[in-house]
Amino acid sequence: MNSIDTQIKEYYQEQTLPEENLQSMQSPENFPRPRRWPWLIPLAAAAVLLLAIFPRQNSGLPQAVVAEIAKNHNAQLAMEIRSSDYQKVAAQLDRIAFPLIAPSEEFSRQFTLIGGRYCSIQTELAAQLRVRENTTGKIHTLYITPLTDDFSAVKETTQTLKGVKVRLWTEGDRFFGLALSLQ
Repeated sequence: MNSIDTQIKEYYQEQTLPEENLQSMQSPENFPRPRRWPWLIPLAAAAVLLLAIFPRQNSGLPQAVVAEIAKNHNAQLAMEIRSSDYQKVAAQLDRIAFPLIAPSEEFSRQFTLIGGRYCSIQTELAAQLRVRENTTGKIHTLYITPLTDDFSAVKETTQTLKGVKVRLWTEGDRFFGLALSLQ
């Protein structure tokens, strides 16, 4: 190396940067990072607490039940038991472990039972009953299943889906769905 190269090398080796410049050039993991969102921790804790206190209801359940009932209603599967007597239908549908009776006396005055079969609503065993509206002669499908925790959270509602009007409600320890084709 010539003398000029040696002098230049020595000169730069003697030079130093101020401490603040050195720190800015070092890798970030050597220094604690400032918190960007310090308010996020209490907010996340509050959200967890709210979810623990108020468990989320399955807000999509009513729509899923309506869709399943409308699909089953449109299928118009044959009734396994033909009778206008709820007790005879209940005796034949012996896997049904809940009272298989009309939802109310008013319902019995408005509709006549034609027959029934097994089905399911959201994996729960249910009775699918075909009923005739006495004043119009229109055929409806009545679904009855035990009232589970999920079904008890479903508020009474009437919705129309794909040309089928579906009413959902509860009475006692049972969950009901009534379907009617609008065409």
